[in-house]
Amino acid sequence: MALCHRAAMPHWSDEFGDILPGWLELYVALEEAATRLRIYEVQFVPSLLRTEEYTRAVARLRHPRSQAAEHERMVALEQTRQRLLTRPDPPKLWAVLDEAVLRRRLGGRRVMREQLAHLLELCSLPHVTLQVAPLGQGLGAPGGPFTLLRFQEPDLPDVVYLEHLDSAQYLDRGQDIDLYSRTLDALCAQIPPPDRTPDLLHGLLRELDE
Repeated sequence: MALCHRAAMPHWSDEFGDILPGWLELYVALEEAATRLRIYEVQFVPSLLRTEEYTRAVARLRHPRSQAAEHERMVALEQTRQRLLTRPDPPKLWAVLDEAVLRRRLGGRRVMREQLAHLLELCSLPHVTLQVAPLGQGLGAPGGPFTLLRFQEPDLPDVVYLEHLDSAQYLDRGQDIDLYSRTLDALCAQIPPPDRTPDLLHGLLRELDE
């Protein structure tokens, strides 16, 4: 009930109501209220970490029948969401990406070069941690991508967010939170630590320049 009340309050995302489906609108509100975000992604760079051109490429891929004006509205929405990382009290964000995300040249060579360089810049932020699961290790989190959100209010439970093609699930049962937390903890412990990520990104950038 507390989550529903928070989501019902006036929010900047209301101006994007024409392109923001209800199942995602709730997540945008929760994302802004969270004090910690833990993300596991296997397909695309997470929304909060994307460049403008990469965001545009994702919009075109996910909504091929939409007009260019709609795609630009989607880009504007994602750019507004990213202000979360530069506000005075940003949440702690820990993103674990499958290496395939970084090798998939979405939008072409130039777009991916800019995106990789942007991720390098984000790695220097004290509240952003980026970790990569190398393809060669054959490791991953069964079940696909997910996000764990934690809130400052003690009466608000953690939430697991699972996004689908045209819908989403929000899990807040203790057993679900424990399962996803333990799964991500185990993966993080087996793959290279975050301080190795810049070297990997530099290597991928060199490959793009060859």
